[in-house]
Amino acid sequence: MIRLSMAGLAALSLSAAPGALAQEAGVYDAGAVQIANFIGRIEVREGGEGIAVEARPGAGGEAAAQVRLTGGVVAIDGGQSLGRMSCRRRGGEAYISTRRGWFGMGGDETALRDYPSLVITAPASMALVIRQSVYEGQAGDLAQADLELRSCGHFSAGDVAGDLTARMSGSGALSAGAVGGDAELTVSGSGRIRTGDIDGGASVRVSGSGAAETGNIAGPLGVRVSGSGGLTAGEIGDLDAVVSGSGGVRASAQTGAVTARISGSGSVRLASGRADPLRATVSGSGSVRHGGEAADADVTISGSGTVRASRFTGDTRWRGRGAPASSSSASD
Repeated sequence: MIRLSMAGLAALSLSAAPGALAQEAGVYDAGAVQIANFIGRIEVREGGEGIAVEARPGAGGEAAAQVRLTGGVVAIDGGQSLGRMSCRRRGGEAYISTRRGWFGMGGDETALRDYPSLVITAPASMALVIRQSVYEGQAGDLAQADLELRSCGHFSAGDVAGDLTARMSGSGALSAGAVGGDAELTVSGSGRIRTGDIDGGASVRVSGSGAAETGNIAGPLGVRVSGSGGLTAGEIGDLDAVVSGSGGVRASAQTGAVTARISGSGSVRLASGRADPLRATVSGSGSVRHGGEAADADVTISGSGTVRASRFTGDTRWRGRGAPASSSSASD
């Protein structure tokens, strides 16, 4: 089984030394697929020992994507430019329009289903990279995944055995099953990313009104939220959270160290567990709430914000308004 690091995959370029041009439904001895500059539908089916790619043209005459094998990677170039493109959903379906003129007005509108499509059949040991593309579809289980989804596309993947990098920019939706390694999730706009349990650590960034949702996270979690969006997670360990705006971080349980910095009206809410230690800084009207124990708390509050826990234990240092709340007053 070929296994490539995500850093190595990211360094690959579709402009690398040319390989053999693919025929329709060509089969390749490779460990990864990298797709770029593509608008259309992507379907990744599990099966076979090699990677089979069928690149289909669009219903309106758009050329099929070009496929090359280079350096052990199947590189697929859709040849599409996203610079003057806009995407919106109507009746549950995505439509693409190309802006014209100096002011970007007008342009033809085409259903995303009428653009070119890719059907890839590969074993679950394949790694998948998608960049600079607007697409819909699904994939089965993968070895590793680095997925960038723009605008209003929707895509779902199965379990990822290794690391997952997922970036959603726009109003679309991106989902994956369980993640066997680390996860890096980035949401910009009003879109959403969802995963199952994560066996490694996680880094999550949400800007705008979008949302990220995960299952349990075994390793350390770092979260940065700006705007009104946020993260909802299952059981987590060590947490380092920075929230600016009205967004928030929520987890069903937390055990380990907590560092929380809130500016604005945002919040960090941990339903149960034990924070050891708890470090919380609140500036504004935001809040940090822990439904379990907060050990050796170090709290700084400026403004009308609050920090609460069911019980505070150990050496508690408190600066600013309020005092450790009782168990009853700490509940939501």
